[in-house]
Amino acid sequence: MNDITKFRLEAADQVFESLTNASISWAVMHGGEGYPVAVGRDFDVLVEENDRIKASKIVEKILVKDGWKVCFVPLPWNVTQVIASKHAPCGIVAFEIDFVSYLTWHGIGLVDGPFEDEEVEIRNGLRCAVWAGFVKRVLIQCLTGNWEKLASKPQEWSLIGQEEKFVPGRLGHFVDVETARHFLSALRGGDVEELKKATQALRRKVFFRSVYEGRVFKGVSIQWIKDKVAGKLLLRQRAPVVDIFFSPEIEIHLVKDILKDFKATVKKRLVFAQVRLFSEKERRGWGFDSLLNSANVNLTMRQKGQRIGDRNKNSLLNVDVLSVSLRDEKLRMVWNDEDTCHEVTQDEGALLFCDLVMKSMHQLCSGKGNS
Repeated sequence: MNDITKFRLEAADQVFESLTNASISWAVMHGGEGYPVAVGRDFDVLVEENDRIKASKIVEKILVKDGWKVCFVPLPWNVTQVIASKHAPCGIVAFEIDFVSYLTWHGIGLVDGPFEDEEVEIRNGLRCAVWAGFVKRVLIQCLTGNWEKLASKPQEWSLIGQEEKFVPGRLGHFVDVETARHFLSALRGGDVEELKKATQALRRKVFFRSVYEGRVFKGVSIQWIKDKVAGKLLLRQRAPVVDIFFSPEIEIHLVKDILKDFKATVKKRLVFAQVRLFSEKERRGWGFDSLLNSANVNLTMRQKGQRIGDRNKNSLLNVDVLSVSLRDEKLRMVWNDEDTCHEVTQDEGALLFCDLVMKSMHQLCSGKGNS
């Protein structure tokens, strides 16, 4: 077990113990598959709707007490995020808990009942949601056609623990026994093409059965519609537009190579993020007022000793990459006019950058002003 895993494991244990002590019903949907030997950067945790904010504040308090820098982000839809980072001897450690109270696909409630309806099992000492875990890890990925994600994690093409006992019946009740059997058989077989065919039939059954039974018009769907509207408003008014500027002395093909994984991480982690790449020459003389219908974030790359252009004072966040090492893929970053430089790898830099943006967005949306 490496040092980063140890830090995350200690944080996870503290978080889950604090939730239990606060009498909050919780169960992990995703992120704890390797617990306690290996844990990922984030956990998706199922809680009651009325406990979502309370749980987030408890976790925020316990992590801050343990020396983590924490950003508590109540999103305008069914997720409340607690994003944390910690400077440790092994580097920057990132950790995230996403509290969720329902899961939908096109407004159809896949997990929308009270918590007591959810089967919970203890796997290696961790409380895990059986049906919700399967929905989050497998079912939604198939329904949305996220085949690349499934293919990248072949170990998740299976039913885990008590899922073998509960999922066939639960899925069969949701659609019908034959469709559920065909889908689970294709899943166990690990053949992508067979799974795609089985998923097409499953999509039709899920939709028509839900309409027939009125499931699609339940309260969860009304909430889903509200969330979609809120998302559109957020996109128009507060969505982060990440403008990445680079010094003219750095060749464009090198910039693209350096930022390939960086941009992919940013677009994945930040909701609605647009990532745009510009030369520093293009930046000069711009009228930035035309860009302010969204919350702009500037990331500027330069070689050591090179002078940077005027920063956009109206930007939500300015992050400068003071030097770029092509050989070991290291970035030296400074932000918010700090004097301290942070040397990180591309992956660490991208995650840290996303955390900074989320924190700045939270401050902006809560009326605390720009960073």
